[in-house]
Amino acid sequence: MPRLLNYIVAIYLIAIGLIGLLGR
Repeated sequence: MPRLLNYIVAIYLIAIGLIGLLGR
């Protein structure tokens, strides 16, 4: 299911963004 993969990628990118902001 490509849609499920899209959700996983979106969550992954958001997680990286939050970690980047918190790690700053």
